[in-house]
Amino acid sequence: LMMICLMLTGIAVGRAAKSAGIVAGDVRWTALVAPLVPLVTFRIDPLATLLAVVAFVLSFVAWRPGGLWAGLAAVAAKGWPVVLAPVEWWAGRRKRAALLVAFTVVLAGGLLLTPGFQEGRDFSGIQLETIAGSALIWLRSITGGDSGLFTAAGAAYVEAPAAALLFGVALAGMALWFTRSMWRREVNVAHAAQAIGVMTMALLLFSPLLSAQFILWLTPWLVFFPTGRSQPLFIVLGGVTLVLLLHWAPHNVVWQTGLLVRNGLLLATAVEMIRVVRLPSLPEPSPAPSILETAQDS
Repeated sequence: LMMICLMLTGIAVGRAAKSAGIVAGDVRWTALVAPLVPLVTFRIDPLATLLAVVAFVLSFVAWRPGGLWAGLAAVAAKGWPVVLAPVEWWAGRRKRAALLVAFTVVLAGGLLLTPGFQEGRDFSGIQLETIAGSALIWLRSITGGDSGLFTAAGAAYVEAPAAALLFGVALAGMALWFTRSMWRREVNVAHAAQAIGVMTMALLLFSPLLSAQFILWLTPWLVFFPTGRSQPLFIVLGGVTLVLLLHWAPHNVVWQTGLLVRNGLLLATAVEMIRVVRLPSLPEPSPAPSILETAQDS
């Protein structure tokens, strides 16, 4: 089922890229996602990614109200597609943006109140694969200290004060601050996809969880960064991630160094995305009229 989701995502990305004047968008996306396929086919992330892309195509390519329902389904599958909401607001669809946010809050609240959900999650630490977590365990290993590695809620964590989470908050905040000018651009397919890409990257940098399958979320939007080095960097990032997961050895300093490299590539990809968005003069990739001129609030 997840392989079917990936194939359909490629078709949808190809259609959106074509409408933005980007050649071979489906091929670009296939190259980006190829290293991740073994890591995501047993997860729900391909389904959430497909639904998010379908919502984007319906909202920003076909301009159809069905984008709202696809967006709600995407959020229900995995909460991250709420990043569509700011872009919907930017396009003038305020009600749709508010519904996406409200639906996400209700789902999150319901999950937290579900009996047994909090069991096993009462601990102080940061996930190993986050940027802060990878840096902490590597520094402790090379200085001969206790790694503080432990397993909880089905993931590997590193003992750390709650303040360590502020590192991710700072990274995400900087990404959003340096790309604030993107909201002043014309709303079209390419600009909307780039905005979603930046928001998704900020979410990954901020999140206290950065499991390997999460980086799949970036792949559809990176297609809309055809210039610069973000796509080649991401392909290498995916390859490194695959090697790390196939040879899982979190207590090994060489493995920890590889994780640090992987996260360095993620940061480099973020920097490239920010650089492209901040370019003072971007070529207009889409011959379609502005969404603001044609879309109706729904």
